[in-house]
Amino acid sequence: MPSATTSLQHKKILLGISGGIAAYKSVLLLRLLRQQGALVRVVATREALQFVTPLTLEALSGERLRVDLFDHDAERAMSHIELARWADVIIIAPTTANLMAKIALGLADDLLTTICLATTAPLFLAPAMNVMMWRAATTQHYY
Repeated sequence: MPSATTSLQHKKILLGISGGIAAYKSVLLLRLLRQQGALVRVVATREALQFVTPLTLEALSGERLRVDLFDHDAERAMSHIELARWADVIIIAPTTANLMAKIALGLADDLLTTICLATTAPLFLAPAMNVMMWRAATTQHYY
């Protein structure tokens, strides 16, 4: 029986980070996933970079941070397809109300939302927002 410390060994996890104050907690999550043996690639929204730095995310993941949908250096500018296929699972932590709404409606206006539409991997969201935003009827309708 595998121990708890090896349960994520070699799992390919795409960690999405959206732009809320809780983004700083994604750094701890990234560290814990790597300690458990997961291979982690990080995709951040531009707003997330107001709260966490690219250098921190790259140092902890050991991978290049992805932000831009049209990154001409990444897989012939098709990084959303490459990342969507690569991931065994996608975790978006934190997930802002804005990002949740985009995903629910199938909007794809940045790299992270485009990956969400292009993947068959399980998608886990960690909502992080003001309680009134969480309780709003439109948020509750989709989630």
